[in-house]
Formats: sequence, C-alpha cells, structure tokens
Amino acid sequence: MRFSRDRRGQSVVVGTVILFGFLILALSLYQVQIVPQQNAQVEFQHFEEARNDLVELRAGILQAGSIDRTQYQTVRLGTSYSTRLFTINPPAPAGEIRTTESYPITISNGSDTVTIPTRFLQYRPGYNEIDRSPTWYDASALYLDARDDGGGIAVIEGQELVTDSGEVRVVALQNEFRRSGTGGVTLELRPAESITGSIPEGDLNVTVPTRLSGDEYWNETDIPADTYGGVTGDANGDGVHNLTLETTATNLTVDTVGVQKAPEDPTQNVDGALGGGGAGGGGDGGGGADSLPAGKVAYDDANNNGAYDTGETTYEGPDLQSFDRSVNLVVARDVSEASYDIQADSITVDSGVTLSAQNGQVGFTSSGQIRVSGTLDTTPTNGNGISLDGGNLDLTDGTLRASASVQLSSQGQTDLDGSVIDTTTLNGAGVSVVSNSDLSVGDAEIESGGTISLESSSGQISGSNALFDTTRVNSNSISLTAGTEVQVGESEFLSGGSISITGNGGLVDLAGSTLDATQVNSESITLESNGNMILDRASLRVASGGGLTGSLNGGNEELFVQDAEFLRSGSGATFDYSPNGVDVIGTPARGSTG
Repeated sequence: MRFSRDRRGQSVVVGTVILFGFLILALSLYQVQIVPQQNAQVEFQHFEEARNDLVELRAGILQAGSIDRTQYQTVRLGTSYSTRLFTINPPAPAGEIRTTESYPITISNGSDTVTIPTRFLQYRPGYNEIDRSPTWYDASALYLDARDDGGGIAVIEGQELVTDSGEVRVVALQNEFRRSGTGGVTLELRPAESITGSIPEGDLNVTVPTRLSGDEYWNETDIPADTYGGVTGDANGDGVHNLTLETTATNLTVDTVGVQKAPEDPTQNVDGALGGGGAGGGGDGGGGADSLPAGKVAYDDANNNGAYDTGETTYEGPDLQSFDRSVNLVVARDVSEASYDIQADSITVDSGVTLSAQNGQVGFTSSGQIRVSGTLDTTPTNGNGISLDGGNLDLTDGTLRASASVQLSSQGQTDLDGSVIDTTTLNGAGVSVVSNSDLSVGDAEIESGGTISLESSSGQISGSNALFDTTRVNSNSISLTAGTEVQVGESEFLSGGSISITGNGGLVDLAGSTLDATQVNSESITLESNGNMILDRASLRVASGGGLTGSLNGGNEELFVQDAEFLRSGSGATFDYSPNGVDVIGTPARGSTG
C-alpha cells in the first residue's frame, strides 16, 4: 500500500504557531513598556495624595499645641496596582513613616539654659517606577529630599518658626513612632498634658536642630535679620545642623506635641495655658478652690481667667440645685446635693472636683462651653441620668457616672479625649452623643448598660485607643455616624448587639481596631464610607448568622485589609463589600473579602 503525502494541515499549524509567537511578543512588549507606564501613573497619583496627607499632617503638628487640642491626621503609606490577567505586577509599593532619634532644642538667656528634645519626621515611599526620595518634616518646614541620589531639596511648605514681625514659635515633636505598609495610618498628635519645664526670661538665644544648611534653605527664608543667627555646620557628621534664632521671652512661644501619646518631655512658656483653662490668677486674689471663701463651692469667673478673684460672686451648694444666671460658672469644690439643673453662659467643673447628685439628675445647659474635667455622679440612687447641652462640650479627662442614660449634645465641637462615661449600674441606660461639629474620642472609655450612639452631623469622629462596651446587656448596639469621616484606630468595640459605623462624607479608618459582636447570634457588623475604608490589622468578629458587610459607595475607592481578621464563630469568614470596582489592597490574616 502506498501513502500519499498530504500537506493540507501544515499551513494552519504554522499560522497558529506564528500567531502565538506574535501574541507572546505583544505580551512581552506590553509587560516591558505599558505595564511600567501604567504603574508609574498609579504611583504618581499616590505621590500627590501622600503629599497632601503630609501637608495636613504638618498643619496638625503645628496646630495641636497652639489650640491645645489633639489632632488626628491620616497618611496613605502605599498603594496598589490594577489587577492584571495576563501580565504581572511587581509587589505593591509599601511606604514607611517614622520619627528619628531625638535632637536638642536649646533656649538660653546666658545664665539659664533649657534643653527640649525634638524629632524629625520622615516619610519614605517604596515605589517601583518613580523616584523614592523621602519627604521630611523638619523645624516646621516640609520638603522632598533627593540629596542622597545627587539631587537637591524641593520645599513643599516653608518654615513657620518665625513670622515677618520676628515672633518665634518653636514646636517640639516627641515620642518614637514607626509604621509601614500599603494602607493608611492615623497619627494622633497630642499636646502637653502637664508642664515639667519652663522657659527662661529676658533676651534669648534659641538653637533648633535642622537637616538643612543655610545655603540649602535657611539663608533664603524671610526670617528678619535681627532674629536670624545663621546655621552652624554639621559638627557631628550626622547631617544635623543648628539653626540659631535671637529673640526675647515675650516674643517666644514653645509647644510640645507627642505622637500617639502625650509628649515625653513637655515644656512650655511660663504663662502658657493647657487644656483650655488658665493657670494663673488675677486681681487681688489669684487661685482657684483654695482662695474661695469658706462654705463656697463655685464662683462666677467674670473675667474668664480660669481662677477665682476677690470680688467675684460665689455660690454655695444649694444655689446650684436650680441655677439660671448669665455667668461663667466654675464649680471649684466638691458638692453634694439632691439634683442639679444649671443654666449659665458657660459651665466648668474643675479637675479633681466631684459634683454628686444624691437623689436626682444632673442637667447642664449653656450656649457657650460646658467643660467637665472633674466628675459628675448620679449613682447614689437608681434611675438618675446626666444631660449636657452646650455650644461646645469639653469632657477631656472628665468622668460621668450615671444610674440612667447619659445624653450629650453640642452645637459645636465635642471633645471626649481621655474621658470615662459609665452607665452600667442600670440595665438599658444608654449613652447618646450628638455633636454638630467634630467629635473626638481619643483614649475615651464608654461603658454602657444600654446602647452607645455617637453622631457628628457635619464633622468627623476621630481618636485612637478608645473603648466602647455594651456587653452588659444582650442586644445593645454600638453606632458611630459622622457627617464626614470616621477615624477611630487601635480601639475596641465590644457590643452586646450589632455594630454600625458610617462616614457619610469620607473614609472610614478602623486600622488596628477590634470590632466584636459575638455575644448574640445573628448580630452584624456594618461599615459604610463615602471614600476609602481602612481595615489593616483590624479584627471583625460576629457569631453564627451574623453578617460582615462594607459599602464604599464608589467604584473607585480602596479597601485596605492587610493582616485583617474576618471571623464568624471563630472561623474565617467573608467580608462582603460593595460596589464592584473597589480596589482591595492587602491580604487578610484570616478570612477573605468578596
């Protein structure tokens, strides 16, 4: 038998091989040329976002000490590339932000010298395509530093150490801090809580450490000639110079700001005031509770200097049971009455003072500020709550203990930093906070016998290291709702019911927080943002039948989940997010996203 040579299929095979070769070549060219270009665009977009974050961070550092109020600023450390089907991305670029070792600020009048430690702050991106030069916060200036690669510096925000009129304001940044990753990190910038050092008087010589020489930056600034004393060389070979400023005690302001906690070595001017209240006296008297006449517990701070002065009107305990006067009321000594209904222009309960209601409620109403640094207590008998309604509420380091619900409302800002609110003596006694502006909860401890509801109608809710606990009674929920964004990291949400956190006008940042709704089956954790959602290192836990959901309300937003945990009944569960198109950045430690 003879076989014929049939070549009819060879052209098809050869054509297929050639087409496949062209496909491989095209993919190779795409991988080598297009992928880096697209990734560079992603990196540059992140660079601009991070630069804006750092500008806000610098402003927060400078503002925290000047207004004596904790600031919260989030920096997006890294980013992620678009998902690719046939080509490969390099690892997602992670960034790092850290403080350096301490360097001394010195202030001397020739006979007395004060040394204050301060640190630089560095952000270094981990880009694969564009420049990795770090950005530095240095002596109030913010700049991009490419000197290690043979370049120079690019100033983003100029110095604010010295004004045009020669006033000098020094802000010392303290505490060690370091974070890295691809998600966001919230820095808590805390002013001094107590003063351990003071500033010399008279003519002063101030030296401030800086990484920039006079030729590189300082010689070209607009610091007045009679204030600018030049910049010394790098004597220690560590890249740090000393900027010298000539000023006087009356023209110098010194603040210390701590990262994530109070400054480690707080120092401030002799006449500086902390926590929104003055420390000095006035008139003939001068002083607070110690100078009050015997039998008096409160006074009208007519000159609003935070101290009792001779001639100011004073009050006894019974006067406060039903009080309605246009005064700046300060409760400066412990007082115990049946109940309190107080209306005044402003109301202050001093630190260390306890206002106790033996058989009734505590009600404060003011169009101005209500400030409680001491303790309000209605627990001697059951069923008595606390109601505070003010223009602004400042409960920094204050304590509220109630045997019924606590209701707080403010037309302005509300500060709960370091406060303790406890309604656990009565089942069902909840805690409600409604603020028209920003609501701060750093280091707050809120334990409720009922629900916990926090609302900022037009501002943000921010803080870290907070505790919210409704586990005393089943089915009591925790709810946080902000008009803009929610930034409550490194905190604990322990709920007897569901947990709901909503940022109606911005991101939701719960990095490092624990959200636990495991006490009752079928209770859910629901998160909603109008921007990015940051859950890096967070742990979200529900019991059987409970849901884990997140809505980002935009397909171009980012969900950060590096090292997060999503658990149902102790096992890995799916965090259901929406809408489609959200970029998921990072890998959970347990559970998944979908």
